Amino acid sequence: MVSVVTAISLAMAIAACWCVLYPLFQEGSDPALQKDTSANEEDKARIIQMIKDLELDYQVGKLTRPQYEKAVMELKAKLSKAIREGKKPEK
Repeated sequence: MVSVVTAISLAMAIAACWCVLYPLFQEGSDPALQKDTSANEEDKARIIQMIKDLELDYQVGKLTRPQYEKAVMELKAKLSKAIREGKKPEK
């Protein structure tokens, strides 16, 4: 009975160590890099939301077609830039 409890305790200890240490050995686990990535993701999400808001404004008549097209074109250019920046190879 004691050996079963010891085996279970050992297995739990190994599992706990694995959970704590695994992220440290993952490739790209640099916290600064993760912060940049999340900031880039937030920028992309913000731009996409702005495009959706413009579409709604155009549909309800707050914007003319040329105003809408110009604003969407500018936002899509920003979105493309954000996507390209997110795909830059790591040095």
